[in-house]
Amino acid sequence: MKEPITERTPLVIAAEINRIKQQTCKIMLTNAMEIGKRLKEAKALLSHGEWGKLLVESVSYSQRTANRLVQLFEEYGDKLFAASDDGSSSNSSAPTNLTYYQAILLLGIPEDEI
Repeated sequence: MKEPITERTPLVIAAEINRIKQQTCKIMLTNAMEIGKRLKEAKALLSHGEWGKLLVESVSYSQRTANRLVQLFEEYGDKLFAASDDGSSSNSSAPTNLTYYQAILLLGIPEDEI
């Protein structure tokens, strides 16, 4: 069975670009929360004063960026990982419908600080 030939128009290409852009934003949010989860875990294992050193020397994050990533995980991580564990992605309270930037804004971080 042959696939129907779809004419490549600027609107078709734009729709493809928007789909890819949306997928990228979801991947960014998921990965940011995964990083936040690991940063939180690492911080709990470190003694006082070692956190900043780890950030600079090992992961190249500023304290501010690391704190945002941890905050994203703490706020949305459990909801996202619970939705992916049980396979139910229809839960509208889960952040799977958010982009990274929307999630940051919902945390009350001003857009000019993103």
